[in-house]
Amino acid sequence: MIAVYLFFLDKAFFSEEQLQLVPELAAIQDSWLMAGIAMITSFSASFTALSQMPVDQRTRAFDDFW
Repeated sequence: MIAVYLFFLDKAFFSEEQLQLVPELAAIQDSWLMAGIAMITSFSASFTALSQMPVDQRTRAFDDFW
């Protein structure tokens, strides 16, 4: 996700004229990207863990901790 942003989407959101007029747009854009990555990571990690729980119960993987 970060590589796609850095290589392809970095200059796609705002034109050079807009960035010259309001230089804070680059910081807002980078903050927006990091917030999106944090949200995607939190959802995908939690859903992956939840989807693994039935497999762990079926294979009795939790018995190793007791």
